[in-house]
Amino acid sequence: MNSIFSPVRTFLAVLILLLFTNKAVKAQFSYGGVRLSYHNVRFDKGGDFEGTRLNDFVANIDLLHRPIRNFAFGASVRIPIVNGFKYQYILDEGNFETITGGGILNEDQVQYAEGDFYYNIKNTVSLTFLGRVYFDTESNIYLDLRYTIASYDETFTFERSSGNLPNRDINYQNSVSTTGIGFGVGYNMRISDHFYFGYALAVDFLGTDEVSFEYDIESDGFSSQNPATIKSKIDDSQTAYELSASIGYIL
Repeated sequence: MNSIFSPVRTFLAVLILLLFTNKAVKAQFSYGGVRLSYHNVRFDKGGDFEGTRLNDFVANIDLLHRPIRNFAFGASVRIPIVNGFKYQYILDEGNFETITGGGILNEDQVQYAEGDFYYNIKNTVSLTFLGRVYFDTESNIYLDLRYTIASYDETFTFERSSGNLPNRDINYQNSVSTTGIGFGVGYNMRISDHFYFGYALAVDFLGTDEVSFEYDIESDGFSSQNPATIKSKIDDSQTAYELSASIGYIL
C-alpha cells in the first residue's frame, strides 16, 4: 500500500506548492452541497460468489474549500437511503448453488436442504476525503483523488433440522471495515451567484484485511459430494461505482 500512496503524496505536495506560488491563480471559495447518488459495489467475482453486488440509493453531504483556483480539498459523508443486495453462490460446477431469496439446491435438490437460509450485506455511513484539481482557472470540470473509509454490516443465517442431515444453527452478524483509494470526474455549473448544480462519476478500489465467516455445510450420509464451504467475499477486494447529481451553496 505504501508503494501506492508515496507517489500520490509526492504529486499532491508538488502540485500544491506550484499553485500556491502562482499569485495569479489565487481564489477563496468554500462549497457545501448535497448529492443524490446511485452507488454500486462489485465484490470479487473469483471463487465461490458470482455476481455479488450492492445497488444502493444514497445521499452525500459534501464540504470543500478552494483556496486557489485550480485546487480544492474537503470531505464527503455518504448516507445509505435504500439498500439493495444481490448474490449468486455456485460450487462444484453447478451441483450446488443458491441465488438471492432462494434455498440451497443441487442436482437432487435435497442434499443440503435447510429450514432457513439468509445472507445479506448492507452499506453503512462512510467518509471520503477529497483532493480536487480543476483543469484550468476558468473551468468547472474537475478530477478528484479520493480516500474512502467505509464498513459493511454482514449477516448470514443457516438453520437446519431435517431427517438424515446434521443439524445446524448458524446466526452470524458482523461489521467489516474497508478502505481504499479512488478517482472521480465531475462538472459544476453555477446557476446563480451562490448556487451550483453538478454531476459526477467516481470509482473506488476498496479492500480489507479482516477475516469474516467461513462454514462447512454437510450433505446427507448418502451423498458422495464433499461438504459445501460457504464464506464471505468481503475478505477480498471490492470495486465501487458512484453516479451522482448535486446541488450546493458557494460561500
